Amino acid sequence: MEYHLAKRLRKKIFVGLVGPKFGTKRKPLKESGSLVEQKVKTALQKQHYAALEKGRGLFYPFNTASDLTAPVTGFLAQLAKVKIARKVKVLYVGAEKGTGFDLRGQFRTIKKAVEDSDIIIESLFNASPSAIVAAINRHKPDIVHISGKQKAGCIQLHDSRGELISFDADRLADALANANDGSIKVVVLDTCYSMQQAKRIVSRGLSHAIGIYDAIADDVATNFYGVFYNNIASGISLKSAIESASSLVLGEIEGDAKVRRALETDVLEMPFNPALHLPCLISAPCLDASLESFR
Repeated sequence: MEYHLAKRLRKKIFVGLVGPKFGTKRKPLKESGSLVEQKVKTALQKQHYAALEKGRGLFYPFNTASDLTAPVTGFLAQLAKVKIARKVKVLYVGAEKGTGFDLRGQFRTIKKAVEDSDIIIESLFNASPSAIVAAINRHKPDIVHISGKQKAGCIQLHDSRGELISFDADRLADALANANDGSIKVVVLDTCYSMQQAKRIVSRGLSHAIGIYDAIADDVATNFYGVFYNNIASGISLKSAIESASSLVLGEIEGDAKVRRALETDVLEMPFNPALHLPCLISAPCLDASLESFR
């Protein structure tokens, strides 16, 4: 129960696994229930044990009770000093066809920003919702980034024929939540007016989501996420990655009157407000984004 609760809370887990020699001098404990139930429970335990051994988490096999005291304490002290590198996986979903957006260009910019880092970024363009879920199941991404256009509060995706459709916000949230096996930490909704959808996604059980309250310019989004993913690759927290990207983009907009005037006149048609026109993070109530990192 503790293991599964920790997984739901996206905590890092260090698991002690009982070795084959543990308790060999004692009378083995029997499972409760009928003989059939005992066999089922034993099989499930073996399956869970094997999954832990093959997973990407840390585990420590032990054969005696003394293995769980000083040796483990010493091992954990050493582990705290070691940086454990792993690849961060991003699935970039671009609903580009029929939108007039250069999402492939955005993808190339983001990919270039994280080259030579520990981020693996895969792309999927003009795919149907079912194809997106299949890609999530295949790649097991840490971050799902959906970029495109919105209409009437719904993100526009493609159907099986490649036609652009407005996909129901609640259904999209349900599909992403149900496809998540614990690997997805963040869903990025890189479209205008996507914050309500981001909140729906978090309410369905995902940890964090990024959305936008109002409109966002294409080049602003591209610059923002290039910096954001570069920050993620460096190992800083999710909260710091968002704040750093916002600061750098704001520095460019507020430092150049010509850039700001063009943004307000040609794109937003209103005064620029960073609280409305830059991506914002929403997290589950029990989670602290300042403690969430991907390394």
